[in-house]
Amino acid sequence: MLRGVLPYVDFFLPSLDELLFMMDRSAYDRLQKGLLAVDAELLDAVSLPLLDWGAGVIGIKLGEEGFYLRSGSKAGSLGEGWRHRQMLVPTFKVDVQGTTGAGDTAIAGFLAGISLGMTPEKTLSLANAVGAFCVEAVSSIAGIPDLAMVQARVERGWERGSTRIVPGSWHVGSDGVFLGPADRV
Repeated sequence: MLRGVLPYVDFFLPSLDELLFMMDRSAYDRLQKGLLAVDAELLDAVSLPLLDWGAGVIGIKLGEEGFYLRSGSKAGSLGEGWRHRQMLVPTFKVDVQGTTGAGDTAIAGFLAGISLGMTPEKTLSLANAVGAFCVEAVSSIAGIPDLAMVQARVERGWERGSTRIVPGSWHVGSDGVFLGPADRV
């Protein structure tokens, strides 16, 4: 099904769980049992076929590990800064009260970044920030302020969480964003 749909998709933004459920049920089952390591190799293994099948930008929500982005040449319609990107943006440090809606609100932040013409780095940071505000409240939307307040907290230096995913071959770019060896910016 994905092969037939992705040529018409600019942004495909599933969680890793959702993606593995669709693409590799045995890997999904191992992930659910804690028997599958989430690392850069796994993220490449699931994102590269999606690009080959025609999607422009793949964003994989990783929960407390952050947001992974991989793009190919088709993403160039967003500007050169979106072509051939590989990055992981760690989450922000929060006091988690509830996780309901975190992924959906992160996507809302991602789409806000796109609509504002932000770079991929800023877009993923905004996505993580909106998701982080969401988990700071029990309700799925009660803790999310307006966009200006979200951006202000990020700009004031909101501390990033750590991630266990990034291997040594990656390097830290601007704003605490990890850039992979395939990143071409």
